[in-house]
Amino acid sequence: MTHFHRLLEQATTWLAEQTNIDQKLKDAIRCRLVFRHEFLSALDQDLEVLETRSTKNFESCISQLEPLTESVSLGKPVPEAFSLKIQRKLASTVPPRPMVQIASDDALAHLKRLCQDAIDMQQMLDYRGPSNFKVCTCGNEFDADVNMYARLLYGLCFLENPNRLSTFAAFSRH
Repeated sequence: MTHFHRLLEQATTWLAEQTNIDQKLKDAIRCRLVFRHEFLSALDQDLEVLETRSTKNFESCISQLEPLTESVSLGKPVPEAFSLKIQRKLASTVPPRPMVQIASDDALAHLKRLCQDAIDMQQMLDYRGPSNFKVCTCGNEFDADVNMYARLLYGLCFLENPNRLSTFAAFSRH
């Protein structure tokens, strides 16, 4: 367990002990802490996912998104919490870009898609040949992002069996 996992668990325990916080607010905060813990655990799998094929953490993240979405109204925007001046100093040497404002509904939809795509990509690890790859990607309603997923997982798919590389390379040229 990482230091961050322990911090999230401590925060969840502390929150449960609080009696002076409204229950709806406590539930909203707990939901966000659980989501962060599960998301961190999902990303922490690294190459273990090749052996375990576990999607449990991403599935848990998706299950936390509905209560998270329902509790967005409990919060309020705090524009002064973000400083463009500090952001410009933290950014790379490229010219500063305008701050992008994303609506919470759009951000949550992207987050849900990220988690669902991570679950769906597990099937790409079962690649056995060009026809199998087509079925895997088309059968799960991947849309225009198929090429992006193929490039992202190109190396990952062949860690288990490097002999698949020549078959995949021939397929990806078509």
